[in-house]
Amino acid sequence: MLFPVVVYKDEDSCFGVTIPDIPGCFSAGDSLIGALVNVQDAVEAHLGDGEEIPVPSDMEKLISNPDYAGGVWVMVDIDFSFMEGKAVRVNITVPQNVLHNIDQYAREIGLTRSALLTYGAKIMMNIRIKEEILKILTITAPNIRKLELYDYIYDGIFMKKVKEDTPEISNQK
Repeated sequence: MLFPVVVYKDEDSCFGVTIPDIPGCFSAGDSLIGALVNVQDAVEAHLGDGEEIPVPSDMEKLISNPDYAGGVWVMVDIDFSFMEGKAVRVNITVPQNVLHNIDQYAREIGLTRSALLTYGAKIMMNIRIKEEILKILTITAPNIRKLELYDYIYDGIFMKKVKEDTPEISNQK
């Protein structure tokens, strides 16, 4: 799920990341990429069993909050599969020939029908997330050719050539 995070960088310090939708959850890293990659670990360490998966806020509403002044906003894909919990039985309707093909393919690759369908759904959702990131990048970085945009996505983070394509981040007061 895409979440807005705000990145800060003071002189002679590492990069710091605040995740507004998860109060008290912070990340840091020696580089911008490191700080953004560490967001996933920070979320996993911060959220416990039984907690609800947070809902991402609209970045437009967060930008005007003075608590986040001086930071740079980034959208980060946070994987909440660590909170999935137990499997639940569901009943679905699938055309018979499609079900046959699903079962045959699942056997060929050593998965159960449920595992294959779950894996396929996760892939489709990840593609949707990447498409959303592409929309954001197309707006925020229009000078990048569309074919290159996929090169900029790694675990939901806009990162390749960050030094060359992104202005310096600082916490100017």
